[in-house]
Amino acid sequence: MSVLLHFFKKKSIVVSHSMIMRQCRIRSEMHLEMVMRHY
Repeated sequence: MSVLLHFFKKKSIVVSHSMIMRQCRIRSEMHLEMVMRHY
């Protein structure tokens, strides 16, 4: 039971990390687009 709980915790951490990375990438792409549009 505790092993399963640990697995789910680890999986949720990985999922949240990937979502954060995706948001950061989207934000950086938007920033890059704005910069390119500015120049």
